[in-house]
Amino acid sequence: MGQLNPILFIFAFVGINGLVEAVVCFVIATAIAKAVDVYMIKSKMK
Repeated sequence: MGQLNPILFIFAFVGINGLVEAVVCFVIATAIAKAVDVYMIKSKMK
């Protein structure tokens, strides 16, 4: 088997982890923003 440079492995792992984290945070932030938007619309109608 070929040897993988540990530094390249760390960069690849951090890159994949960062990508997954960005996607998850985007989804969660979108859900929170939508909930706040709905709350603001409903509270102004009263």
